[in-house]
Amino acid sequence: MIRGKLGAATHRPLGRDYDSVGLAGERAFAARYGYDVDEREFRRGDGGGDFSTLRGLVDVKTYRKPAHLLVEAGKERADIYVLARYTDATATADLLGWATAADIEAAPISDIGRMGVQSRAIPAKDLRPVSALDALLGAWCVGCGTRVIGSVERRHLGGRPKPADFLAVCQTCVTLGWKLVAERGRV
Repeated sequence: MIRGKLGAATHRPLGRDYDSVGLAGERAFAARYGYDVDEREFRRGDGGGDFSTLRGLVDVKTYRKPAHLLVEAGKERADIYVLARYTDATATADLLGWATAADIEAAPISDIGRMGVQSRAIPAKDLRPVSALDALLGAWCVGCGTRVIGSVERRHLGGRPKPADFLAVCQTCVTLGWKLVAERGRV
């Protein structure tokens, strides 16, 4: 069932399996940073953001041929934009790079791909590296204090995200027996 989402931008599929491709990019982001994916379909799009993180709203853009990170002009709503490449053979996506809202606002506007859509475009080769996004969005291990990337074991304590609300256990500490346990229904 497709539902309308209040306040969402107009949804304009531009390619084959558009929603599945986009969802694969969101799943790749969610797996790396420990967030849940909203897999519902919305008739009018997702409103310009896929994840609410401790660093703001993140919008993942996924393409089969990701030469540019594209954000439709006038619809810049996220704080962070992530570019992902979709692979048909595996129906999965890989994160390639990212940009801040300021990077997007400074990008030139053009009709990349000649689809009739004016977009701000940053070439994929000019994006910030995923490792820099790891530094922003990773959690700290409660066992050893190292940065945890991925979904080994991670919890958000609820409420508006703040860095201290994210708990994680790295693979090494999991092997040593560390784990996150529920305490008074919070984790």
